[in-house]
Amino acid sequence: QPALSYIRAALQSGLDVITANKGPVAYAQSELQALARRQNVQFRFEATVMDGLPLINLAQFTLQAVGIHSFRALLNTTSSLVLNMIEQGFTRDEAIAKAQELGIAEADPWYDLDAWDAVMKTTILANTLLESQLSPHQVARQGIRDLAPAEIRAAAQAGTPIRLVSQANLKQGISVAEVRPRKLSKDDILLLGKGTTSVISLETEAMGTITLVEHKPTVTQTAYGVLSDLVTILKQKAS
Repeated sequence: QPALSYIRAALQSGLDVITANKGPVAYAQSELQALARRQNVQFRFEATVMDGLPLINLAQFTLQAVGIHSFRALLNTTSSLVLNMIEQGFTRDEAIAKAQELGIAEADPWYDLDAWDAVMKTTILANTLLESQLSPHQVARQGIRDLAPAEIRAAAQAGTPIRLVSQANLKQGISVAEVRPRKLSKDDILLLGKGTTSVISLETEAMGTITLVEHKPTVTQTAYGVLSDLVTILKQKAS
């Protein structure tokens, strides 16, 4: 709040809504989409998850009936960057300060490092890609706060670097989602995500594994996510 109330009011007034705000979507996606349908308007939120990467539009318009049953992803760039810098020899505080200097980490970085940002994104993706009905509090969460730098460096030196992994699976109609640090093998597709790069790997019935990578996103990519939603709305209104 108050963003959720603003979105409800806009939809109830017959307005299309585009948002890059994760909170209202993570907590009330189903409600807001149902309200949009009743009002014959659109509610779009591409930029909430992976900036401008057209993941949600891809799933809704291009990969229809492909049968996505699980995904694994690196969704939080702050955590990835901090872990990467600790591997290189920085202390945790130095890594956080450097991430803040680069404009990646917030003044208070713990919303990211304690995995809340990734939980919000994981909830949105599970509810969109797997057609789940999860709330953020149903996503198991463990951040990187308690990881010792020595543990992080040892894992990297062993060829199994630790990353904050988001994942969700759909089994017999039940979704299970979590965000936690995991050691990744050297051939893991998620290690395409270096530094601030985001990556998601979808497992599907019809197309096998589909992997999308967004390399070093900036505010421009987030702005494109909002623009792409606007284009989608305008095209549908014109059809």
